[in-house]
Amino acid sequence: EPAFFVRRADPDDIDTLNALYDRIYPEDAVVLESLAYFHAVDRGVLNKAEQRTKFLLSLIETSFIAVTVEDEESHVVGFAVLDDTPLQLSATEDAGTDWESWFQDTFELPGIDSSNSLWFSTCLIDGDPSIMCEILRTIFSTMPELQSVLTFVPATITEEGAMKVLQPFQSHFAQLDMMSEELMAMTHWAAPSVEGHPPMGLSCNR
Repeated sequence: EPAFFVRRADPDDIDTLNALYDRIYPEDAVVLESLAYFHAVDRGVLNKAEQRTKFLLSLIETSFIAVTVEDEESHVVGFAVLDDTPLQLSATEDAGTDWESWFQDTFELPGIDSSNSLWFSTCLIDGDPSIMCEILRTIFSTMPELQSVLTFVPATITEEGAMKVLQPFQSHFAQLDMMSEELMAMTHWAAPSVEGHPPMGLSCNR
């Protein structure tokens, strides 16, 4: 079984992370559009190497925690960024930082809040699902107060796009059951799709 080593991400990793992104996501319009929705950015930000570099650097430098995963031969095979708010909330003007009111009303999980949870902002994993296992083990072990790691899936992501974009989360995350039928306004950070489908929440608990 291969061994993986998780360390704090460094801005010097950026060229290797861009190469990792290109390996995992070869050009595909459907996947690119879903990735853009997932990361709350325009497609050009991910499609153009210079803009993607700025975006990934900003995640490393401003997020709560960013980690890089290397294999036994020091090749970078994974990258993950977690923050205390979902990217969609951060990217919505004047939306503030309160995700709990939407989350707790929608999923009826009052015990999950900003004091014990983090959100995935991005996750790049080159194939092996045990890379995610190592990321989660490291994050939970270094933060004893952390109880849940969450992922926000915007309603605008297509089923086809979700198959690829959500691949890293398949083995360790569960989809949360929606307990409220109420849909947010189209201007809300957790807005439904134009067809009326709500966004999804995924969770991995300690």
